Amino acid sequence: MTKPGARLKTTQEQGELMRETVDRLLPSSELVELLETISADEGRPSIAFSFEYEVKLLLRSDRAEEALRALVASNDSEYQNSLYYKSWMEFASKDCTAEQAAWMTEAAGDPFSARILATGQLCQLSRVDSAAAVKSLFERFDGKEVTSEFGNMLDSFSLGEDSDPKELEKLIPVSKAKDDLASEMREKLVFSWGIDDPEGATQFVLGNQERFDPGVMRSLASGVSAKGVKATVEWVQDLPPGRYFDAAMDLVISMIGERYPKEARELVNQISDPALRKACFSRVDNMQSESESR
Repeated sequence: MTKPGARLKTTQEQGELMRETVDRLLPSSELVELLETISADEGRPSIAFSFEYEVKLLLRSDRAEEALRALVASNDSEYQNSLYYKSWMEFASKDCTAEQAAWMTEAAGDPFSARILATGQLCQLSRVDSAAAVKSLFERFDGKEVTSEFGNMLDSFSLGEDSDPKELEKLIPVSKAKDDLASEMREKLVFSWGIDDPEGATQFVLGNQERFDPGVMRSLASGVSAKGVKATVEWVQDLPPGRYFDAAMDLVISMIGERYPKEARELVNQISDPALRKACFSRVDNMQSESESR
């Protein structure tokens, strides 16, 4: 195998490395180091994405169970701490059966691997039954900490075409924390809802303020922004004045401040919170200065 840090000269050599590694079922920390070196080597093709694809094919082949057992049996700590290990565990958990997931979790024997496996399974479940996935998520985890593997899950969590956002939101525990799993899940839901139905999402949030921190309006504004800048500005100006309006306007200012500093300042004047208004003015000034210095 090529030594860590060596530069690969040809696409053929990259392909041979991938095939060799897949034939051996799973990579070692030596290969992980090599992958990371290649990925960081600007101007050269990275094999990281292609390699992940090869591993995904392996996990869907007739050698899948052998590969899964090798995956969880590894005692290579450098490999287990790599981003590649996380992504391959997610591939495995999304494609394996419930029985396979159970023995993989037991074989892995550590909370870190168990969380990765569980979140992959929940992502898969969310595509067919969002409500069941949300219920399972909060039954299996207390949600006091949002780790990277939960973040990956939330990024790919699907609402589903037949999902009712109102019913899904009621399944998420009410939380005053800004960085726990419940608050992150609620923000993800509101963001997706804002893309599909800005008016419905806005009415629900403003009508259930005991369940939503004003900060959630930033996520809602991000979703609404899929409709374009003009539609987003019109949307935010239709909101009633107050903390929820201010939070939404804060995000809108960040969106338009660089390209439209004059218009952004006019909008900043509508923010009622003096401290936030001052911060937004400063942000617009900084964006304009950076733009002019380019």
